[in-house]
Amino acid sequence: GVGDLEPMRTRCHTTVMAADNPALLSRIERDFGSYLGGILLQLPSNSGESVDAVLDVIGRDDLELEDRRLFLDRQSAILSSLDGVPQPFHAFIFEAGKVEPTWRNCLDFMESSVFNAESLTTYLDSPLSYAALTEQPIPEGESASTLRRFLINSDSLTNDHYRGYVRSLPTVFIKFPVEIGEEKLRIVIEEGKVKFSKDNLDYLTTHGALKSLFSVLNIDALLSEQTGLGLDDEFRETLLGKDIGDPRKLAIIDAMDLEALPSAPKRAGTVGIILERNGADLSTMSVPSIRAIILNASPISVQISLFNRARDRLQDEDVRDILSNLPEPYSDIRTGYRTPRLKNTEVNVQLAKWLDERKIISSWNETLFGDEIKINLYRS
Repeated sequence: GVGDLEPMRTRCHTTVMAADNPALLSRIERDFGSYLGGILLQLPSNSGESVDAVLDVIGRDDLELEDRRLFLDRQSAILSSLDGVPQPFHAFIFEAGKVEPTWRNCLDFMESSVFNAESLTTYLDSPLSYAALTEQPIPEGESASTLRRFLINSDSLTNDHYRGYVRSLPTVFIKFPVEIGEEKLRIVIEEGKVKFSKDNLDYLTTHGALKSLFSVLNIDALLSEQTGLGLDDEFRETLLGKDIGDPRKLAIIDAMDLEALPSAPKRAGTVGIILERNGADLSTMSVPSIRAIILNASPISVQISLFNRARDRLQDEDVRDILSNLPEPYSDIRTGYRTPRLKNTEVNVQLAKWLDERKIISSWNETLFGDEIKINLYRS
């Protein structure tokens, strides 16, 4: 019946081999090329051949390579390994996904004399291979080091697949891979697959954002070694803007040249905000540096808080200079006939008290409704 012919249409060579008909097999063997080209390749549904049948066909070196490749390409069978696969087919079965996705197969292909990196990359980037391989541990040991290096240097992989493979790597590399672009470098850094060192930090010098990211993700190592890392204050300033916690920011500030703050207003403001927030001691700072952090910090409440805490380091002329450079109404606190009014806040009351004690203002008092304080000035 028709059903009896179905195996011959969908798995012809498998069926012939299983029939164990010596006369038929002898006839086929005498002219296998005609059998392949005239029968196997002419059957449009002949895609269900067994692995043994596939290997039998592609292993015949006397046949045209292209015919064997066409036969293999039509088959749904997945080879378990490279065993029995002629070398000319190694790259093809990886490109076509015709071999089971295992790290052992990847290693065997890499050790083949016909290894092709592009073919392996195509294989690794296929969704089926990726799903299977990321469920398997990547081999450790020296024998698999070439595979691990290949994975971390695979710039052609899609970013999602690259991240998955890199995340699965069992080792941390001593140096950054040099064959990948910035997007892949970011993934390597985010996945923590390169050891923190001065050489690696220097390698990222031309990738400012990545250098910052690498430092932030390894901030404790950086702080323990920062004297030998050759960091400049411009880079330290960048780190102060990251989410690394105030204790670490204070350690970074401690290593900065605070005498340079007057010429770096943005940095001075950043430093001032952190010092104020943590109640840091300002007694060892120079007056120019104190002036810089007060005038460049924000908001005004932080500026006044810093001003209050630094008062013992400031001479009267320093106080008057800082007041004159603050926004109104603070800049109006000088000699004259005005009566500046400040919001009645804790820092403003504290400011008024010590300005009064030092005779920089005549007196101060709360307004009728208590929401402001009036500063009474000396006339001259």
